[in-house]
Amino acid sequence: MPGHGGCGDGLYAGAAYDATELDGLDNLLCPKGAIAEAETLAAQAFGCARSLFLTCGCTIANHIGLRLMAEYGRRVIALGPMHASFASGCMLAGIEPQYCETVEQACDAVADTDVAGICVTSPDYFGRCADLPTLARAAHDAGKLLWVDAAHGAHFGLCDGLPERAERYGDIVGVSMHKTLPVYGGGALLQLSDRVPADRAVYWRNLLHTTSPGYLVMASMDYARAWAQTHGAQAYRDTIARIAQLRLPSPCAVVANDDPTRLVVSTADADARDANAQLQAQGVWAEMACIDRLVCIVTPRNVDRLDALERALARVNWRKADPIATPAPCADSGVRGGAVEFVSPRDAVGRICGAPAGTYPPGVPLIRRGQIYDEDTVRYLTQASDAFGLVHGRLVVLEDKGV
Repeated sequence: MPGHGGCGDGLYAGAAYDATELDGLDNLLCPKGAIAEAETLAAQAFGCARSLFLTCGCTIANHIGLRLMAEYGRRVIALGPMHASFASGCMLAGIEPQYCETVEQACDAVADTDVAGICVTSPDYFGRCADLPTLARAAHDAGKLLWVDAAHGAHFGLCDGLPERAERYGDIVGVSMHKTLPVYGGGALLQLSDRVPADRAVYWRNLLHTTSPGYLVMASMDYARAWAQTHGAQAYRDTIARIAQLRLPSPCAVVANDDPTRLVVSTADADARDANAQLQAQGVWAEMACIDRLVCIVTPRNVDRLDALERALARVNWRKADPIATPAPCADSGVRGGAVEFVSPRDAVGRICGAPAGTYPPGVPLIRRGQIYDEDTVRYLTQASDAFGLVHGRLVVLEDKGV
């Protein structure tokens, strides 16, 4: 076990490194040897008190982190758009999110006695970073915690041209190493400050994480950490320099953001999704197409493909965008609890949402549990090809009728 026996080529070329809890390889849920040492080295490299390896992606980091937050209060302050795993994590932890739109609102609200702390995504899908110093100061002055979903910021801090690492300010930080560092899919870190008891985090990891972690994934995480410490600074300087030389055809333009390796391309009034389909036909895949934006994650391992991106963009037949208008926020019913059922879209209008739903990427819910489905939202979700939150084409609603 695993059944491939560590042998193979082609797809199974890495099988020799895909092992299990053999003597000498350690156990993620009770690390005492190689994994424990790798976690210590990661904490030192990324500047935090404790680093926990995860092989289920940043989703499990968010779920563990919110379980920790729930031990400090029954509410959290959520600043700006949050990933679907935040909404599901709050549901599973029995914690109530209070959404704020501005830093000022979040800083004021964190002082409430039943609030565990502030939660924020930084960077977001478009490379924009939150004001973590201000948020950390407000949270810590109130005796609370700062929780950061930094899934897309594993490479931060590797050179002067990149933003600071979220670990410098956050107390509970989730990082998807596999998004921007040379790590196999699912490799993530839960980073903790000395304000958070590490034994509580390990306790929740033991309860929530799979008992069959990917050893190939963990090995790649340790290799990537070592690579980042030795070669990361120069590799990312070279990557940033190449991006700065990018030649884009009309109507494209680079959209400025905080992460110079997050290439966000404006397509003006042209349809980015149609353009992305044409890019894929030429063998080029963007990370995301969203109305009039193409998003590409550029790393030292794929920077040489920018030549292909330039050529492919020059061949695109640009068509005017005709996107489905994003619906306005749904009304809140005030109801959070109750069993769920699954109904056809035509029967969902007026019912109370039972699980977050939206489109991916970026994976930010369009409607959250407790909000009331309206016609526009139902139409949007059922017409989208990349919707999440549906179950076999049906929408999740609470058993109680909508208001």
